[in-house]
Amino acid sequence: MEVDPVIVEFPLRGEWEAEHTPAERIPSHGTDQLAQTYAYDFVRIEMERAGLKFFRGSLLRYFLLGVKLDECYGWSEPIFAPFSGIVVVAQDGWPERRRLHLLRDLIVVLMNALMFDPNKTQDLRPLLGNHIVLKMPDKETGVSGFLGGWRRG
Repeated sequence: MEVDPVIVEFPLRGEWEAEHTPAERIPSHGTDQLAQTYAYDFVRIEMERAGLKFFRGSLLRYFLLGVKLDECYGWSEPIFAPFSGIVVVAQDGWPERRRLHLLRDLIVVLMNALMFDPNKTQDLRPLLGNHIVLKMPDKETGVSGFLGGWRRG
């Protein structure tokens, strides 16, 4: 059976860096759970400087103290629907952490990988943050898109 191609637009505007993509490995986030097999993470970076810095401030401050979310270039940037669809899940109201800190964030990832069981809860916001799921209408293949990590509100 031949399937029609699905056109998906980029959900962000401006210059962004793709991190943890299926181009590197599949599953891209190390798991097939929660539809992460072909997931992408995008980070807005400062293009004028060498390196891939995603925040204002020094690297030393990031490693020692962390950086506030509003100092990250991608924070509060609008996110657009990648295709016309129906919102089938919308989860909001999950508070964001105040700072990004490399060591703390790595510990959270490790703890989620070891301890989180999606079969024990319907609220996935502790892992996914504020998010929506779109379903593409009129597609027999069940095309859906997950957009997560949004700012509360």
